[in-house]
Amino acid sequence: MLAHLGKTQRGMVLAFAGYTAFAFSDTCVKILAERGYSIYQIVTIDTGIGALLLLLVSSRMGGLASLKDGPNAKIHAIRTLLNFVINLLLVYCLSIMPLATVYTAVFTKPVMAILIAAPLYGERIGLHRATAIALGLFGIMIAFQPWQSGADTQNIPLLMLMAFTVALMFVLTRSLKGSSALAMSFYPVAGTCLLTLPLMIMDYTPVAAQDFLLFILSGALIATAITCVSWAFRIADSAAVSPMMYTEMIWAMLFGALIFGDIPGPMMLIGVGFIIIAGFILVLSERR
Repeated sequence: MLAHLGKTQRGMVLAFAGYTAFAFSDTCVKILAERGYSIYQIVTIDTGIGALLLLLVSSRMGGLASLKDGPNAKIHAIRTLLNFVINLLLVYCLSIMPLATVYTAVFTKPVMAILIAAPLYGERIGLHRATAIALGLFGIMIAFQPWQSGADTQNIPLLMLMAFTVALMFVLTRSLKGSSALAMSFYPVAGTCLLTLPLMIMDYTPVAAQDFLLFILSGALIATAITCVSWAFRIADSAAVSPMMYTEMIWAMLFGALIFGDIPGPMMLIGVGFIIIAGFILVLSERR
């Protein structure tokens, strides 16, 4: 279906599909959390379904044989632990905060990635990167306004920890030498399922018939999102693919208003604007 498009265009379409799938999956997760299912149960079932679906499409992502990736075992293990933390933080934050608020923190991932990569890989920050970092941090302050007496300051550290962990997991993919798209995606997803399984057993709620579809849909969307974004970054310039992440805010505001009755305030939107500008500065500077 995308054969007539160039690699860059295909990458952008795949990235848009992938980030859209993430937004739909997060909406399903938020609904399930509000219906009383534990964080562990949601994460276990979703990642379990996602892992199974990744195996079903394994032939298009490097094949099952590519899962034998001994030289990268330590990095896969670290990324699995990071994904475990990310999932627990994400589901918890989605259960108590609006979608738009959670995505505001997630959008700082490019800025966080620079701060991590500088000491880890010896990358220079430079003027453009420093400007992006400053704008991103300014956007965070505007969006969350921690100086306000009514601000939910106790959750800001959790949001920032989640963003930092997501960025660290993303940056560590640079240390994977020769790994297939399947190995990069499957190990964090399947590993997270195994780690949360014992926790789910201790806090399990029977799944209502009407919620089975939400669990299946959320897991399928996670697998779709990981697959699409992985392919996008493999075939296209990251400078063309990365901005597609910001389309998630459109879905967050739409679903937040229509399903959960959450409408972000003007300061939140202004802060998001600064964070997105910071992301685009990074994209343009890296492209040059």
